[in-house]
Amino acid sequence: MNIDFFEEVRERALVRAAMYKVRMTKAYDSKVRPKNFQVGDLVLRKTEASGPIEKLDSKWEGPYKVTEIIGTGAYKLQQIDGRNIPRTWNIENLKNIIPEVRRQKKFPFWLVSSVVIGRIEQ
Repeated sequence: MNIDFFEEVRERALVRAAMYKVRMTKAYDSKVRPKNFQVGDLVLRKTEASGPIEKLDSKWEGPYKVTEIIGTGAYKLQQIDGRNIPRTWNIENLKNIIPEVRRQKKFPFWLVSSVVIGRIEQ
């Protein structure tokens, strides 16, 4: 057995693993949408982040107003009536009330035309 052969096979495997990691990172990063809030935005917070919830409880509570950006992903909130929420909240536990505008899918012509015709007739 040639020791150089094993070294070469090992190096090729390391190169392939590195290339795979780069491809997977690129694929993941292309689908991630960054979430940022500005001071004054209205947000909802996860109910389970503030305590345990029951099966039929709402998953989100609010609305709350963002009053201060503490750091990357950390926010101070305020209730609509002006009372401050005592702790900071991570961006993972918040979502914007007005959802982002997503790319609209193209619908089949017959579906769109039937909806438009239905509205005109009524």
